[in-house]
Amino acid sequence: MDEALMPSRRAVLGGFAAAPLVATGATVAAQTRQPSKPPSGFIIDAVAHAYNFDLNNYYNRASPIAGAYNYHLICNPPEHRLTVEQWAHDWQPEEFIDTMLLESTTDLVCMHSVILTDFTRDGLVTNAKGAYLKKHYPDRVIWYAGLDLSQSREQVIALANDVVAQGADGIKLYPRGLNQTTKKVTGWHMDDQKVAFPIIDHLRDLGVKHVAVHKLLEYDDEPLREKSYYGINDIAGAAKRYPDLTFHLVHAGWALVENTVLLMREYPNVTAVLEGPMLWAIIDPPRFDSFLYTLMTNVGVDRLMYSSAATGPHPRWVIEAFERHTPFSGTDPSFTLTQADRDAIMGGNFARLHGIDIPGRRIAIADDRFSRYRAEHGLRRPWTASRGPA
Repeated sequence: MDEALMPSRRAVLGGFAAAPLVATGATVAAQTRQPSKPPSGFIIDAVAHAYNFDLNNYYNRASPIAGAYNYHLICNPPEHRLTVEQWAHDWQPEEFIDTMLLESTTDLVCMHSVILTDFTRDGLVTNAKGAYLKKHYPDRVIWYAGLDLSQSREQVIALANDVVAQGADGIKLYPRGLNQTTKKVTGWHMDDQKVAFPIIDHLRDLGVKHVAVHKLLEYDDEPLREKSYYGINDIAGAAKRYPDLTFHLVHAGWALVENTVLLMREYPNVTAVLEGPMLWAIIDPPRFDSFLYTLMTNVGVDRLMYSSAATGPHPRWVIEAFERHTPFSGTDPSFTLTQADRDAIMGGNFARLHGIDIPGRRIAIADDRFSRYRAEHGLRRPWTASRGPA
């Protein structure tokens, strides 16, 4: 492996995703012996990305890749890990959707575009990829388009008009960035009356009902604090002003869990999207139990939504880890995960919040190419497009 890509401690603990690496080898080795089984519910991945991990896409080729690739290694069984050369490429839409729907029991994908031009040339996940997937697979794809609020209001509004016209179902925002020209940090809060509110007003006028915000997980040098750009104190102002919109905390459960509980109890239009913490079912089950127990017992289960964080980890292993997960008695002997709880987290909540009729959607996808392939062949070998057929 290129030494420049070896994950540093900083990259592991504060990069793409971070968690204690306890008992990782034993956990991953054990999961390779588990057979794939179809879950009882309808699985909707609330956040997945067709990333551009090509090294030429980065201004600093090593910094973001190391942490992300480290999580690929620890969340995939040894026999299903990709080399850096296989993994660090520009995921194309067809490659992405085949990985999600042919290689796991996922039924529907919410594809999040990302605008992070502070360290990538194309923003990491282009809106063009999301528009393509929404156009070609409308029964299988929900698309959250990316906006960059550090741009001028006119630019943001023009892009908002464009992505909504192309079928965007929601909007994804990042609250902090770095201007590559001036090298100055750009940032804003969700309750900013000059930056955020005019854009949210416009989105609401366009008919957008869902706004997702990257929170609770820093990806640069700013420490996570309650009032930092990655904190969640600013969500209350937006949630109160726009009770008819739903605000999705992406990476909920990662940090500031008690603050998240207070926010969600006060505002029923705030949800917890579990991108990142779902991986703890693989690499740190006690930590997984801790945040899940806190949210479920203090808020409830009806606004918690599964995310695989693909295409870093493979969705198959995240799904299977959760399906077989049994809560630890050390959390609370009375704490259980019923099948109804699992089904709600894995897709039922997302479907309800987005007005998706699951029985009707099952009929709509029953004879598409993904359903036919899985019925005839079972699940395809993980990472086939990146590695080639066995």
